[in-house]
Amino acid sequence: MEEISKARRELEDLFEDNPSLKAVAQNKDTLQKAWKLSVRALAAWLRLPPNKALAVSYFKGKLPTEKDFPPECPYTFQQVMEYKPWV
Repeated sequence: MEEISKARRELEDLFEDNPSLKAVAQNKDTLQKAWKLSVRALAAWLRLPPNKALAVSYFKGKLPTEKDFPPECPYTFQQVMEYKPWV
């Protein structure tokens, strides 16, 4: 939770200091690239021994691969910046 909030605050500061970066981040291609990198990282994280039980509980008894996630980012930039999964 705190890591997500901290990262968003850092991004907001960065965008405030460099408004053109926000336009780049909002670009659909940039968001899609970030989605693919995030899915790859999440799938790898879920395969780590301390996280396997969590992975198996969410993915019907198996370890997920990148193919278990949508190939296209299902979120807008605004949703990514505002969503609170802990609520």
